Amino acid sequence: MGKFATKLFPPVYSHWLETRLNGTVTESLATCDNCAMVTPSGLTRDPGPFKNHLKCCTYFPFIPNFGLGAMINAKSAEATLRLRTAQQQGILLPLGLHTTPERQLQIESFGTEGFGKHDELICPFFDKQSFGCSVWQFRPGVCTTYFCKSDRGFEGLDFWGEVESYLNNFEWTLAKEVYFRLGFTEDDFEMCKATMSIEEPGEEREHFLNASWGKWISKKD
Repeated sequence: MGKFATKLFPPVYSHWLETRLNGTVTESLATCDNCAMVTPSGLTRDPGPFKNHLKCCTYFPFIPNFGLGAMINAKSAEATLRLRTAQQQGILLPLGLHTTPERQLQIESFGTEGFGKHDELICPFFDKQSFGCSVWQFRPGVCTTYFCKSDRGFEGLDFWGEVESYLNNFEWTLAKEVYFRLGFTEDDFEMCKATMSIEEPGEEREHFLNASWGKWISKKD
């Protein structure tokens, strides 16, 4: 195996990806500091153009519980502030931080015309001062594997799609493993799923959310 370009991935994922991806993995066309999608050219994953102050950060990613733990353990004041903002906008479950069904429906309603183009879809972890991700070292799989362009064209975009699917499965599987090791039950898990599926906020969702935390309810905030 050649030298592995771990700089493309947050540290929490590098160990698993290093053992599964052969050779050196590099990308030079997808530039975050100078967004390549503001004036897109050639083959791109999405049609664009993106707004320069939004880039591809118009999405609410699922942050698994172990990712949230890494952010908290970093003891970063900015990460703590961002987490509280994200918690207010999303649903904090023992499995991780999840978007609300309302937010997901909003994203879907915009379709391809929303991604990278609408301020109301901005990620809660996006830093509007630096125009970048405030939790870059802890970003989840869906963000880690998003490359708007690839040095290898269609083959590269397909490759990152496969890696994204792998990391999505990895995150969910590991989050559930952490969840059950903490003593949560299958009944608690069903409460989590019920919380994520209810489209209307209110007492019913609050009931399922509180039930999903079980004996850990006092630790939720």
